Amino acid sequence: MAKKPIATPILLTFGMATAKSSTRLVCTPPNTHSDVCTDFIERRIAILCEKPLCKDVCFRPLHDPGRPQRRRHDDHGLQFRYVEDVVKARQLVNSGAIGEVVLIENFFTSHVDMTQRWNSNPEISGGGVLIDNGTHSVDIMRYFLGPLSEIHVVEGKAAASPRRRNRPRLRRSTSGILGTVDLSWSINKELESYLRIYGSAAPFR
Repeated sequence: MAKKPIATPILLTFGMATAKSSTRLVCTPPNTHSDVCTDFIERRIAILCEKPLCKDVCFRPLHDPGRPQRRRHDDHGLQFRYVEDVVKARQLVNSGAIGEVVLIENFFTSHVDMTQRWNSNPEISGGGVLIDNGTHSVDIMRYFLGPLSEIHVVEGKAAASPRRRNRPRLRRSTSGILGTVDLSWSINKELESYLRIYGSAAPFR
C-alpha cells in the first residue's frame, strides 16, 4: 500500500462540490447518480461512476436536446478485462489453440440475501442483479466477441425479492457468435468457473 492516499473523500452536497480536483468518484446509491453526474458533466469534470449511471435509459446530458452538447468520452466499466485468468483466456482464443469460437458462457450466480439491503428496493437500485452484474457480463462478451448485435433477456421466477430474479441472457455478436449469460442472486450453481469458451477444436473453462 502506498503511504500517501491517491484520493481524498469528500462529503458532497448537490451544487456545493467546490473541492479542486480533475475527477470525481461517484459511489452513492443509484437513484442519486443522475443528478450528481449531471452536475459534474455540466462543469466539465471527469467522473468515474459506480453502475448504473442512471435508473433508466434517459440520462439528461445525453438525451435532453435543450442542453448544450459538449465534447466528451463515455465508456463503461472494464473490470474483468484485467483479471489474469480472463486475459490468459483471450490470449488462448487469439492464438487459435481452441479453433474458432462457437459459444461463450458466463455465469454470475450466487445466493446473496438482498432482502434487507437497498439493492432490493427498485426505487433506489433501479435494476437489481441485471444492472449489478450484467454490466460486467456485457463487457466480457464484448471483450471476446467484439460488438454485440442482439441481446435477448429472459426473466425467471423471483425468490423472496423481485430484484433477485434469475435473468438468463442470450447475446449474438456482429460476427454471428452466440454468448449466454446467467445472472442470479437467488441460486448458487457451484460452478468451477464463471466463464466457458467453446471452440471448434476444444472447449476452454
